[in-house]
Amino acid sequence: MHARLDAKRVQILTRRGNDWTDKYPAITKATAGLPARNAYLDGELCEVLPDGKTVFNLIQNATDTGEGSLVFFLFDLLFLDGENLTALSLVERKIRLASLLKGAPDSLRYNDHQIGHGPEFHRLACGHGVEGIVSKRINGRYEPDSTDGQFLSPRAREGIDVHIREI
Repeated sequence: MHARLDAKRVQILTRRGNDWTDKYPAITKATAGLPARNAYLDGELCEVLPDGKTVFNLIQNATDTGEGSLVFFLFDLLFLDGENLTALSLVERKIRLASLLKGAPDSLRYNDHQIGHGPEFHRLACGHGVEGIVSKRINGRYEPDSTDGQFLSPRAREGIDVHIREI
């Protein structure tokens, strides 16, 4: 899911380009409150269960207008205040993202990263019943039309679709 911020106007967009802004007014409002003139953010919108686990596949039928616990987990920042960040490494983009999200509402969360130990980290995620993890190359540029497999989201729990996106 992407969030586009432009002069306090926000669009929440699916990866296929569907505009879900009206479906998630609380996420939209939280994004509008970020300390930026404009930004383009990449992340996953998930429901957070009482035990802290996330459920990705429930968001298609959910809205955030009630007592819901939808959280936009943000893991990449592609543009910020007129600057194209896609040529920077993932780590550099995430440093800027973390700074942007300081003091943000709980519905917008910085999604931290683990460098190295991928197979062990995946096994640990599976052992905790986590739905999946996002894997990106730390030195990778953001290349939306690339086909070299720089982005992978392997499942960690049975019955969850594998999402593989290449950027």
